[in-house]
Amino acid sequence: MDIDRYLAANWPRIGSLLAGRIHVFVGTQDTFFLNDAVQVFQQNTATLTHPKADIRFCYGLNQPHGFSPYTDEQLITIMARYMANHAPQGVSTKNWLGSAPVTPAAPNRAGPAQDRGSRARATAGAQAQAGQPAPTCLPSAPAVPPS
Repeated sequence: MDIDRYLAANWPRIGSLLAGRIHVFVGTQDTFFLNDAVQVFQQNTATLTHPKADIRFCYGLNQPHGFSPYTDEQLITIMARYMANHAPQGVSTKNWLGSAPVTPAAPNRAGPAQDRGSRARATAGAQAQAGQPAPTCLPSAPAVPPS
């Protein structure tokens, strides 16, 4: 069962646990065309209510498969900080973050994620050499002009 069907079928039961906690990153030029499936997923989950799904979608304009607005280090820091903030009371989390900065770096500051595929690295390298800014997150896929 895919996540779209699962959420639709079970949202009344699990929505309160997941609302605002799902984040989806995809490049608008995904090598396997997964951006199309993500667009359908976004449309379908927009109809979920009680509670509202509040899923964060991030589309990397012209980015290939493996796009992420964060470097691996940034993403791990964000996840570790989240887990530390939601750990059971009494659990020591002081070693979880090590020497991580107090706040995670903003997305796109260091460009697309590292080690997420050779095409993604090649694209990022070419953009950096051309002086282009790092990819940004679009809240929805860009509209395709009518032909």
